[in-house]
Amino acid sequence: MTNMNSHPIKGISSLHHTLTFFLILGLVVFFAINNISWCVKYTFPLPELYDQAFFLNLSVIYLRAWENGGLISLVNSVLHSSPYHVPLFPLTTLPFYLIGGLSKNSAYLTNSIYMLIMLISTYLIGEKLFRPKAGLLAVFMLATFTVFIEYSRDYLFEFPMTAMFTWSMFCLIKTKWLQNRKWSVLFGISMGLTLLIKTVAGTYFVGPLLWVVFKTFSFKERLKNKAINFLLSFGTCAIIAGVYYLPNLKTILWYLFHTGFGKGSIDCYGAGKISFFSVSNLLLYPISTLDLSASYPFLLFPIIILIILISSLTNRRFFNYIFEDKTLLWVWILSGYFFITLSPCKGLPRYVIPLIPAIVVLMCGLVINIPYKSLKVMALLVIFIGGMINYIALTYGIKILPSVYILGDTLLFSQKSLGSLNVSNLSIEFLPKLTNDPDGMSKVEYYRNLPEKPISNNNWKIYEILHKIKVDAEGSIDNPKIAIVPNHFFFNANIFRYKAAILNLKYQITDISREDYALQLEFVDYVIAKTGFPGPDFANNDSNNQILDYLDSLSSGFEKMPRDFVLPDLSRAIVFKRKATGLSVKAPHFFLRNLKNAIIEKPKVKYVTIAPSIFAINSSTRVVLFQHPQSKITYKLTIPENSSLTFGIALNPEVWSADKGDGVIFEILIKDGKEERKLFSKYIDPKNKIEDRKWHNEVVDLSKYGGKEVNLSFVTTPGPNNNTNFDWAGWGDPELIPNTDSSKK
Repeated sequence: MTNMNSHPIKGISSLHHTLTFFLILGLVVFFAINNISWCVKYTFPLPELYDQAFFLNLSVIYLRAWENGGLISLVNSVLHSSPYHVPLFPLTTLPFYLIGGLSKNSAYLTNSIYMLIMLISTYLIGEKLFRPKAGLLAVFMLATFTVFIEYSRDYLFEFPMTAMFTWSMFCLIKTKWLQNRKWSVLFGISMGLTLLIKTVAGTYFVGPLLWVVFKTFSFKERLKNKAINFLLSFGTCAIIAGVYYLPNLKTILWYLFHTGFGKGSIDCYGAGKISFFSVSNLLLYPISTLDLSASYPFLLFPIIILIILISSLTNRRFFNYIFEDKTLLWVWILSGYFFITLSPCKGLPRYVIPLIPAIVVLMCGLVINIPYKSLKVMALLVIFIGGMINYIALTYGIKILPSVYILGDTLLFSQKSLGSLNVSNLSIEFLPKLTNDPDGMSKVEYYRNLPEKPISNNNWKIYEILHKIKVDAEGSIDNPKIAIVPNHFFFNANIFRYKAAILNLKYQITDISREDYALQLEFVDYVIAKTGFPGPDFANNDSNNQILDYLDSLSSGFEKMPRDFVLPDLSRAIVFKRKATGLSVKAPHFFLRNLKNAIIEKPKVKYVTIAPSIFAINSSTRVVLFQHPQSKITYKLTIPENSSLTFGIALNPEVWSADKGDGVIFEILIKDGKEERKLFSKYIDPKNKIEDRKWHNEVVDLSKYGGKEVNLSFVTTPGPNNNTNFDWAGWGDPELIPNTDSSKK
């Protein structure tokens, strides 16, 4: 009591903060309960979408690591399970699993932690830059904002990243231009944790950091102290984030470039080859957010902005107040928007979320300080009534209002979730239209066909298929490798990995690309395919049917397992199993599949690569044993009676150019306990000789060694000039076959 009597303002402030904290905590509990109830009704009946399934799978991997090996196993799993998807968000789910059990209810409750952080941070920034009323209004407005509602009901990285980024900005403000050491360290900790939620978080920090550094060191007072605090901030951040980033730095940098500006960016929704300064590019995010997250803020923002403009034009003091000490908010918004617009990778509303708290705080702070009472009341009513209508509509529904209101081709209002969950809500029969139609489904048709009620009949048979494989593989195959052919919204590799992790099945599950499916299928035990609509990857080409035809052919090495599975879109899921040939030397592609057991001799340089690959030469595509000179691959095996080794030799057509070396010498060596002998040697130079630009089909008779255990070696050496540049050499389809068959080659 003495302290409060001595400092009454400080005591009142402390009490106010305590009451505000419990008010926000109550809101978060209310929102969390509503979110889980909503998800149970609308999204949990469906399989997870691509990213959500991937992140949920990570959370289960961490849980299994903790259960099976404790802290050491968990740390190892966190550092190495995904080399470019940072681990903090799924790791935060671990306590919820331990308390509430392994369920989606537990996983989705993780957002409640970040919801609390985001709302408290927003309040504190509003209070600090404006006043407490502005902070409270910002909390209300943000909590009823459509993207906040939608992404707090999803399992994606952008929402928690935004929460930690907002807290980081509050810490940065509290550093007082890096003069306060405690808050400088706290800012470094928060920045490091934010970078552990999403790798691209760093782009949002660039503008605010540059601005703060400029302002900090433009004043020469206490330069030494500020420099120390600056180093402490970044040192703390580097230590926290570096634990994960340093072991994975190369992969992270590749991933950021690949998805931000490289080939991966073209695959992202919204990407396109348009000029940075074009109107369509510069306005992409506000327009797409309006299209996909229509709600009161976008309809009522113009009204609020108009009121603010009227006040600023008629009151010079208020006009100055808009920019006075608010520069960090403007830099936060404008620099963040610049960087996300710069990349051709467009995540639409997901990527703009980190800017929303700054926009909301700025707008609410100005509204609270409007100098005209009538205009202020009008703006407050717009925010309050619009927010209540929006939250109630998106959570419970309002019968007296239209479900979707469209004027012409413009969506004005919707009671349906249209953001990250838009595909989940869309009825199955309309999914193919999203990708099959060259012009795409019209926006109006898309919105109007969103279902009014939860979708029924959503058993996509994932668990049943995994159980079937488990029963079939038991006792014969440990940890089978499974390939998933379709990349369907509800039937893809990420979903199978997640469901397998829930069942604690240590399966190696991969997806298949249409470019080199024949090669990929050589290294799996089971293949799961799908008829009908296969998903966006194969929607506008015939690759899905080609893969199905290949799996049905005798040369594939697979056989169809009994019983197909009828899926909700009336397609069938088909499971193929590799024929029981094991690693027999007579099995197709024995040398490729058994490469890991071979003895490999090569220089310790990165460019000398030995791996399975695929060459397409003169309309003939073959799986190859890629072997860059100078190297030797030796297999220990028993040669079948009366057999021959058949193969083709070639160089990859990509290096058929005279400025890329002088060819390769291919050799086959054999050793049967005595001296090593050369059975085959041929020099080809398609780089300089047109006649060598083909498959060179060869047969080596091994009948002399029938029944003997030998060391059989594949050797590649450079041409006569000893030039190894671009020596992309490959042995096409090397196989051991009976001599009766080799005579037909």
